[in-house]
Amino acid sequence: MFSVVDMYDTLTSAQPDQPAWTPEAASEELRVQGGRQFDPQVVQAFLTLPFLGSARSNPPVTLRPRPGRAGVIMGIR
Repeated sequence: MFSVVDMYDTLTSAQPDQPAWTPEAASEELRVQGGRQFDPQVVQAFLTLPFLGSARSNPPVTLRPRPGRAGVIMGIR
């Protein structure tokens, strides 16, 4: 699963030598690689995530202290 997420993130992020892919193009490339480089069931599960392709619908993630405990947890604003 992490490899699929990493590839999507790499493709949709601008690199020094190439521009970012659109979410649609990156999703299509994952579909192509399903069964080759990635487990097709993992690719399908990733592509059904509701936030995929819309950064505006992703809530920002923040770190906040847990009351009464040391350390932090991830929280959604």
